[in-house]
Amino acid sequence: MRVLVTNDDGIESKGLIRLARVIWEVFPDTFVVAPSEDKSGSGAAIGPLLHDGNVIDYDRVELPGLSGLSAYAIDGTPALGVILSNLGAFGDPPDMVVSGINPGSNTGKSVLHSGTAGAALTAASFGITGVAVSIVARGRINWDTAARLGAVVASRATLLPKGVMINLNVPNLPMDEIKDMVPAKLAHFGSLRTELKEAQPGKLHVLLKSTSDSDAGEATDVTLLRDNYATITVVSGLRVIDSVAFSRAVVDEISGA
Repeated sequence: MRVLVTNDDGIESKGLIRLARVIWEVFPDTFVVAPSEDKSGSGAAIGPLLHDGNVIDYDRVELPGLSGLSAYAIDGTPALGVILSNLGAFGDPPDMVVSGINPGSNTGKSVLHSGTAGAALTAASFGITGVAVSIVARGRINWDTAARLGAVVASRATLLPKGVMINLNVPNLPMDEIKDMVPAKLAHFGSLRTELKEAQPGKLHVLLKSTSDSDAGEATDVTLLRDNYATITVVSGLRVIDSVAFSRAVVDEISGA
């Protein structure tokens, strides 16, 4: 099993280094490809890079305490790193992508905007398993808890079909204070919601506010995480629905125009 570790906070982030260490222990054929700088909130974007003749800069780096682990910093997003790795830019393509550890939960349908989740979703679009690992960011972060749970989830990922994204969110607690690891539904919103406070010509003032439990719904990743459960949500990537009737109606409308 060849595993790519990435994130959206940059090649030097603590979460990436902690995660890479434990994943490397479980999967000896591990390598790291991550942005050279913070790309948080990039989702599955690849940036305005892929035009004929464009060159993507990268550097081989050595991560602290991980001598011998192949690691590369790229001038691009984590999703782009997944694409380049899948094309064989850094050796054989990965069989799995593990992304994180993100300091801050990635819950609800706002995972769409997360660069951490975006890398895992991009992996799923290539038919390989993507695992996104995030931890609540409040006070001193218990990186080791999230890293250990991320390694367990990755090691068991073969129990699921290929081409899915596993979204793991971890309370910011020592391991022995976490109640359990449980499956969860995606909430309609993430732990935070955007709010437009005021607007004036040429300027928009946007705030973040916590999502209430009533907004999040019961047994969702948001509410379970608040109750000190680590949550697992398995997301199927791109999905095609039966649209024959709709397509025919559109064709008929065009033909009759």
